[in-house]
Amino acid sequence: MDAQQREPFVKRLTEELEQTLPDAPRALGPGGVRREVEAALQRAVHHGFELEDTVAAFIRLVFVLGPRFDVEHAWARDLLAEPGLDEVTRIRRLGLGALHHLKGEPQPL
Repeated sequence: MDAQQREPFVKRLTEELEQTLPDAPRALGPGGVRREVEAALQRAVHHGFELEDTVAAFIRLVFVLGPRFDVEHAWARDLLAEPGLDEVTRIRRLGLGALHHLKGEPQPL
């Protein structure tokens, strides 16, 4: 994602998260949601996510699971380190892992 695409993407996702998670702006303070979106975008890129959809999905997971879910949860860390997976497969597996985590269920193999 180049700089020209980044700004409208960050703005759009920030607005979406402020609407769908109304407590986030209050908890994070003025401009906090945008700062978290920008930080999560950097983490997504670090993990090899480049497509707008996969980056957005990763950022949404950050807001659901926490800003460092990718290093704090072994299931996420292991999945992100698994070689040979394309980014669409990785984000789908992360989403499935998040669902199991939130339900308190064991992680699928």
